[in-house]
Amino acid sequence: MKTRLANIEWVGDLTDGGGQITTESEALSEKPFGFGSRFLDEPGTNPEELLAAAHASCFATHLALLLAQNGTPLEELAISSSVQLDRIGESRVEISGTRMNLDCRVAHLTDDMFQEIVTEAAADCPMSRALRISLDVTARLS
Repeated sequence: MKTRLANIEWVGDLTDGGGQITTESEALSEKPFGFGSRFLDEPGTNPEELLAAAHASCFATHLALLLAQNGTPLEELAISSSVQLDRIGESRVEISGTRMNLDCRVAHLTDDMFQEIVTEAAADCPMSRALRISLDVTARLS
């Protein structure tokens, strides 16, 4: 399997500094982000919207796989995904949850079976599993 890559550059402190993100595929190319885009609705991206997009796209492909394995292939799917960021005390924030709203079309499938497959996809898509694992960091000071 392939390893995917993103590069981040940041200059300055948290509130006055800023950065940019570029992905290997160039889906994002020098896309700005910073305090304002994360906490103040200023232009640019932020980790939470990127996580929402990554989680939803991973979930969509896993759901499509499970539906095909069930013999009821996916016809059409629309997902609205959100990540909730909450303030904890004075200086900490945490992601307290993700939410996805699905609008899905699948022929020859009961709602009970559909809900069962959706629950399995939510628990077992690679991104859902990744959100439950530790982070391995290698850092060097230059």
